[in-house]
Amino acid sequence: MNAFKKGSSEKRVVYTIGHSNTSFVNLIRLLTVNLIEVVVDVRSIPYSRYASQFNKDDLDQGLTESGFDYRFAGKYLGAFPGGRKPPEGMEPDYAALSQRNEFKRGLKRLMEISKNARVALLCSEENPQRCHRHHLIAKALLENDIDVIHLRHDGKKISARSISFQKQLKFSKSSIKSRTKRQKRLF
Repeated sequence: MNAFKKGSSEKRVVYTIGHSNTSFVNLIRLLTVNLIEVVVDVRSIPYSRYASQFNKDDLDQGLTESGFDYRFAGKYLGAFPGGRKPPEGMEPDYAALSQRNEFKRGLKRLMEISKNARVALLCSEENPQRCHRHHLIAKALLENDIDVIHLRHDGKKISARSISFQKQLKFSKSSIKSRTKRQKRLF
């Protein structure tokens, strides 16, 4: 099934989803309902200690068996080049990441794939406002006139355009601590 044909007058859309601690069945349901064909994994570190069904090899096998095309692009589109995370409590430098040659190459390839297939970017963070899917990749796609829709576990869809890029998230000490605790549960 090709949702988009070359030369289609339809505006291109790329979807995003964060697996967090949802079930594999729910992930497949969300991808299916939204007619996704290709899942592009944008995690720099594609493994989870607490949700092993989302480890790279298991995810690849499960998605393939479920009829999806799985592509790993963490090296190009991940928030932590080389698997190096910033110090605790600090966010990645999205402006610097967007200037990396690897990111530019990965973005170009992603845009090529999205010309002919319905694509969903996959990361581990469920909330797009706390993820590089939104702050890095969606921003770049929007700048290239490609719409981005964030899929939430409850089935809601959020347009990336509706989330202000001008406001960088300001985490209070308590929200940083709660996020750190949540990440420890997931990884």
